[in-house]
Amino acid sequence: MAQMTQLIASRFGPLCRNIAVSLIAGVCRWRSFEEVNKRVKARSIASQAMITGGVMAALFGASLVAGYFGWIGLLVFWMAVIILVN
Repeated sequence: MAQMTQLIASRFGPLCRNIAVSLIAGVCRWRSFEEVNKRVKARSIASQAMITGGVMAALFGASLVAGYFGWIGLLVFWMAVIILVN
C-alpha cells in the first residue's frame, strides 16, 4: 500500500505543480512559465506543496462559486481557466 501511495504521489505531485505554475504564469503575464517554474522548483518541498495546495484550493473555491451560477457559471469558469493558461 505504501508503494502505491508513493507512486501516485510521485506522478500526481509534478502534474499539480505544473498546473499551479501555469495558472501563476497566466496571472503574472510579465513572467514566463519557465521563469516561474524555475523559481518554484528552487524552493523547498514544503514551500512547493504550500504554493501548489494554495493554487489548487483557490481553483476549487472558484469552481464552487461558479457552480452556484449553474452551467453558465461553470462555462465562464472554464473559459477563464483556459484563457489564463493560454
